[in-house]
Amino acid sequence: MQELAKVLAKANLRDAPTAVAAVSQLPHVLRSARGRSRKAALVQHPLFGSLTQAALEVVPSANLQGLVALVTALAELDEFSADAHCMHALTSAAERLTGVLHAGKHVPVHCLCQVVAAVAMSRTLQKSFKPLMNMCITALEPQLDKCRPQDLCTLAAELCNLGLYVQHAVLVRSAVERALSVCNVIPARELASLAHACGTLRNVPKVQMLELAGRLEAVAGQLRPRSSIMVLQAFAAYRVPVPGLASALAESLDPHLSGLSPTRFSLAAAALAKLGYRPRGRQGQRILAEMDRRLEGADARSQASLFWAMSKMGLRPGEALLDKASVILQQKELRAQASQRQSLLTPRNLSAIIWAWGTFGYAPLAMPFLLKATEARMQQSNDQDLANIMLGLASCEQPRLATPSLMRAAEQHACSIAASFSPQGLANTLWAFAKLEQPAPRFCRAAAAELGRRLGSFSLRDLSQILWSFAKLEHRHSPAAVSLIADHTAAVLAAEGPWAMRDVAQMTWALGVLEQPELSFIAACQHAAGRRMAQASVVDVINLMWGYARLGAPLSGPCMQMHTARVGELAGELAPHQLSTVLWALGKLQAYPGVEVMEALLMRSRLSLPNHPPQGVSSMAQACAALRHHPGELLDAVAADVEARPSDYDRDDWTNIVWSLTRLGRFPGHLYAMLAQEVDEGRISLDAKLMSTVIWSLALFRQFESPLYDDILRGLKQRDIEQFDPESLRRLYQAHLLSGALRRKAAASLPPEFLREGRRLWLEALDADSEPGAMLVDVSEALARVGLENQRAAIVGQGTFKMDVALRQLDKDGHPVAIEIITPHKMTRNTHQPVSRVLYRNACLKAWGYTIVPVLGHDWMALGKNSWRPETRSAKENFLLQLLTPVLHGEAVREKVMSPVMTSAIASRHGERER
Repeated sequence: MQELAKVLAKANLRDAPTAVAAVSQLPHVLRSARGRSRKAALVQHPLFGSLTQAALEVVPSANLQGLVALVTALAELDEFSADAHCMHALTSAAERLTGVLHAGKHVPVHCLCQVVAAVAMSRTLQKSFKPLMNMCITALEPQLDKCRPQDLCTLAAELCNLGLYVQHAVLVRSAVERALSVCNVIPARELASLAHACGTLRNVPKVQMLELAGRLEAVAGQLRPRSSIMVLQAFAAYRVPVPGLASALAESLDPHLSGLSPTRFSLAAAALAKLGYRPRGRQGQRILAEMDRRLEGADARSQASLFWAMSKMGLRPGEALLDKASVILQQKELRAQASQRQSLLTPRNLSAIIWAWGTFGYAPLAMPFLLKATEARMQQSNDQDLANIMLGLASCEQPRLATPSLMRAAEQHACSIAASFSPQGLANTLWAFAKLEQPAPRFCRAAAAELGRRLGSFSLRDLSQILWSFAKLEHRHSPAAVSLIADHTAAVLAAEGPWAMRDVAQMTWALGVLEQPELSFIAACQHAAGRRMAQASVVDVINLMWGYARLGAPLSGPCMQMHTARVGELAGELAPHQLSTVLWALGKLQAYPGVEVMEALLMRSRLSLPNHPPQGVSSMAQACAALRHHPGELLDAVAADVEARPSDYDRDDWTNIVWSLTRLGRFPGHLYAMLAQEVDEGRISLDAKLMSTVIWSLALFRQFESPLYDDILRGLKQRDIEQFDPESLRRLYQAHLLSGALRRKAAASLPPEFLREGRRLWLEALDADSEPGAMLVDVSEALARVGLENQRAAIVGQGTFKMDVALRQLDKDGHPVAIEIITPHKMTRNTHQPVSRVLYRNACLKAWGYTIVPVLGHDWMALGKNSWRPETRSAKENFLLQLLTPVLHGEAVREKVMSPVMTSAIASRHGERER
C-alpha cells in the first residue's frame, strides 16, 4: 500500500485512464493479504477511500474498457469494503455499462466475460443488476467462437458459481467443450476454473476429464492453494482415478498447509480422500499435526470432514487428539445451547464423526455426550446418517455406549424409514445391530419386508450381511426372507454371475445357525465354491464346512476332496479355535482328509491344547472318533486335560469325551471316578445322552463295579423314556446284553419299559443290516470250497446278535467258531485298530463261548479282487486255512496250508506293509 501511495502521489486521479489504472491495482493488493480479517482491515486504508472516490468521479468520462475495468475491480472490493464511495462507484459504473449494452453498442467478448465474472463476485451486482447479466449472456451466445480459451473457462466457472448452469445449459456446455478442446494452451489459473465448471456439471466424458487431469498435473505447481482445492473438489465429484494429479496437488499444497483456514483445510483433505490419496511418512504426520493445530478453530462440519478424510486416507489420529477433539465439540455445543444459537452438530456431521471414530476403533472422552445429542436428533437423521451412526457405534466395540434408550430410538427410526434405505445402508444398519448384540426384531421384520419388495437391487454382499445379522441376532421369524436370499444366491451362482467366496461362505454359516437348510443354495454353493476352493481363506473354509455340518448337508466326492485338500493347505494357519471347529466339521461330515492332513491337524492341536477351551478339546476327540482316526498322544493329552480341570467340562463335553475314548478303544480309567464326583457334587447333571453313553462305556470295558453303573440304572426309573433318543436306548440295551452275556449279578437292572423299547430298536437295526457284504460272501464261499461248512449272518444270543460267519465245525476245545470280517469301517484308518463296535461284538461272542477268528479286510483284499481266477481262489483258501489251523483240529486242514501260491501272496503282502 505504501508503494502504491508513493506512485500515485503525483498522479492526476481526475484523469479517467489514470484513475482506472490505479483502481485496478487494488484487487492485487487485496489478494496479497491472508485471511478475511486482514483483508477487511486493509480496505480501511485511506488510499482505498481516495481511489474509490476518484473512480466515482471518472465513471461518466471513462470509455468502454475503462468501465469494464472499474466494474471488475470494484466488484472484488465489494465483498470486503463497507465504504459508501465504493458501492456508489460500482453501481454507477454498472448502470452506465447497462446503458451501453441496452443501446446495442458492440462490446468485445473478453469484456463481456469480465463483466460476468464481476457480477459473480459482487452480491450488490447480483441483487440489483440482473438485466446486466442477462444482456451479457445474450450478447455472448452468438460469439463464443470469438472467445479466448481463458475467457471460456472464466465464463463457464462463473455461471456455475451463480447457479445459472441449468438455465443456460447450452451456453455453459458449449464453453466447456470449446475450452477442453484447447486445454493445452490455457494458463494454470483458468484451467482450475475449467475444472471447477466440469465438477459442477458432472457430465463431462471421462476421457476428457483424464486429459484435463494430465494438463493440470503438469501445471500443479503454479496453482494457488484456493485453485488447487477447487481442482481437487472437481475431480472428487467424478471419482475418476487420477493418482498422479492427486499427488501433484498434495505436494503443491504441502508448503501452504499452515496458511489454510480450517474450512479449506478440511475441504482439501476430504477431496484428497475421495480421490484415494494416501499420504506416507512425514506428510501424513504433518497433516495430523496441522489438524491438531486447527481443532479449536474448526466447527463441527470441518471436524466431520477432517475425521472422515483421515479415516479414508488411512491416517489414525492418536487417542489424545481424539479426546481433545471430542471435548472441543462438547464445549462448543454447550456454548451454543447456552446462547441459544443454532447447533452445528447436525445429524450429518454427527454421523460422519461417529463413523470415523468407529473406524479408528476408539471412543473418545466425550463420546457419550455426542451419542446423547445423536439420540435427541434421531428423528432428523436420514437413512445414510443412521447407517453411519450405527456402524461407528458398532466398530468402537464398547457395548456400554449402546444404551437401551439409544437403541430403542435407533430401531424405531430405522423401521420408520426402512423404505428409504439403500440396499447397502439397510444391510450395514442391520449388521451394526447384530455386532452390538442388540435385539431388533421389528427392524429385522422390516428388513425382511424390504427384501421381498426389492430383492434384485441387493448385491450378494448386502444379502450376506443381512443373513449374517439374522443369524447373529437369532432372528428365526422371517424364514420366507431367508429362502428368498438363498434362492436368489443359488440363481446367481448357477448363472455364473459375480460373487465372492466370503459372501457365499458367510451365508452358509448363517443358514447353519438358523437351522434352515436350503437345498438349492447348498447344491449351487458346493458346485461353485468347489471350483474356487483354491482362493478360499481360512475363515471361508471354516464357515463353509461348519455350515454344511450344522445343516447335515453331505459333501459329494469331488467336492469333499477339494474341501479337505484346502484344509490341508491351510493347516499351518489355523488358530486353536479354528482347529477344533474344522475337526468337528470334518467328523460331522464324515469327510476324512487323509492320514497326512489329519496328522498335521492333530499335531497342531496337541501343541496348542492348553489354549483350547473344554468344548474345543471335546470336539477334537469327538472328530477323531467319528473319523476313526486314532490320534495317538493327543488322546492321552485329552484325558490328562480332563483330569487336570474336570469342573471346566460341562455335560456335553463329558459325553463327547467318554464316547470318543470308548469308540477308539481307550480305557477312560480315572475319568469315571472324576465324573461320579462331579455328579455327586452337583456340578454336572446327568441327561439321557450322558447316562446312556456312560452305561455303554462301562459295560464295554466291563466296569460293572463302578458306582456310576448301578446309580445310573437306578436313576432311569425316575426318567421319562421320551427323553431318550433311539441311539441312547440302543446303547442302554447293548450294555444290558453284555451284562447278561457275562452273567453279571445285577444290583440294578434296566427298567422294563427301557428294556422293551431298547430291544425293539435293536432288532430293527439288526433287520436293516440283513444284506451280507461282498467280502463276507467271498469269505463264506472260500470256506465252503475247502470243505468247511458255515452259515452267513448267523443269529445268536436269543435272536439279538448277528455274526458274520459261523462255522459248523467246533474248535479243538469243542467251542463254536465265529469268523469276524474286520472291514475298514470297523478299524481306525491310520493304525488299523478295532473300534468299539468290534470290541463289543468280541466281548459278547466270547461271553457266549465262541472262539473268534478275525479276517482283516486289507489282508484279504491284498490276495486279489478277482475271485474267479484260480490263483486268487487258491491264495484266499490257503489264507483262511492258515488262520484256522491253530484253532481247528484234524490233519485234513493242516495238509492244505502253505501251498506255493499262499506263500507268495503272504510274502507280497508283508512286503507292501514294510514299504
